[in-house]
Amino acid sequence: MLSELAVIKSEAQYRTYLSEIGHLVALDPEPTSPEGTRLELLALLTETYEKERYRIPLPNPVDAILFRLEQKGLQQKDLVPLIGSKGRVSEVLSGKRRLTVQMVRNLSAHLDISATVLVGEPQPRHKLLEAEPPLAVVREIVKRGWVKGGKVTLKNASEFVERLLCKVDLSEPRPAFLRSAIHAGIAGQVNLYAIKLWIAEVLIRSREQDVKRGLFKRETFGEETLKELARLSWFAKGPKLAVEYLSKLGIVVVWEPHLPGTRLDGAAVLDVDGTPVIGLTLRHDRLDNFWFTLLHECVHIIKHLHAPGETFVDDTERSFDTDEKEIEANRMARDSLIPQEAWRRSDANRLKTAEAINALAAELKIHPAIVAGRIRREAGNYKLFSALVGHRAVKKVLNA
Repeated sequence: MLSELAVIKSEAQYRTYLSEIGHLVALDPEPTSPEGTRLELLALLTETYEKERYRIPLPNPVDAILFRLEQKGLQQKDLVPLIGSKGRVSEVLSGKRRLTVQMVRNLSAHLDISATVLVGEPQPRHKLLEAEPPLAVVREIVKRGWVKGGKVTLKNASEFVERLLCKVDLSEPRPAFLRSAIHAGIAGQVNLYAIKLWIAEVLIRSREQDVKRGLFKRETFGEETLKELARLSWFAKGPKLAVEYLSKLGIVVVWEPHLPGTRLDGAAVLDVDGTPVIGLTLRHDRLDNFWFTLLHECVHIIKHLHAPGETFVDDTERSFDTDEKEIEANRMARDSLIPQEAWRRSDANRLKTAEAINALAAELKIHPAIVAGRIRREAGNYKLFSALVGHRAVKKVLNA
């Protein structure tokens, strides 16, 4: 029996061994029995494979310290008794000073950080964001509970920001999404600093979702998937069904209200493990906006997201786009919701009446809000058909 087992060399073999482990565990064999011996060997083989295949680098000691401060609700000043002085704390956290043996002992004992992590080579701390943190934004993220702490001041604002960002990626001095391009499909002046913090929180929350990561297959996620999503709008619980549908494909959807000054509807980002993440703000809380934004971000996943950390952020109701990728995302989202041929021949397009809107929606098996929303968008008049676009309907469904 034991001769059948071998070193694991593929995911399929790994999954087969895991399945057998589950079967043997249920039998609860005696350790000295053939089944018990096989179970022990299977466990050893899978553990060895996991260590090699899913190797996780030790965190940068500075990030480990900041992460533990956040967990314990402490501030940098609380490190003074452990490190020696405010100046030394600053030098350690900036990567300019290595930890002494005594510092390692103190930090390990009081912050419960492994000495192995603390004696690692400190990496220089990059300027995580391009400007000083806006106080109003930092106070808002503390108010929302993204990071713990007390009063936010000019002196300690950057400390709260670093606490948030180090939760995104402990193994790097800068999270992947800050090292990659952020494509902003938003017109005019926006608070890019706030957008980056919002993306960080979306990534953190996405990893807490009950979604199996690693399922996403780009080759099977295409235009037909977009059409299937559109058809889910026909159901009363359509938004929730769409989120569940995407989760089964390995795509995580997170709803997090926008931060002031961002004018943000949605975002698509590729996490470091290759998992696509969609962030929605629901700032309009309308069904037409929800469906268009969701499909718009799905197009970015299909067509434009290639490198870990790459991010697209969007205001999907701005009046025009000049960026080719945004134009493509708008077109594919629009045509997946209402095919061009159906739109051209429809009374909804020509007559623009409530009766025609409902008729086309029934024909296509989509929510009338989508048809009404297209008329409003093409007319540039968001006062039209306000009763048909599903005001305050999305949050109600997602929260149910």
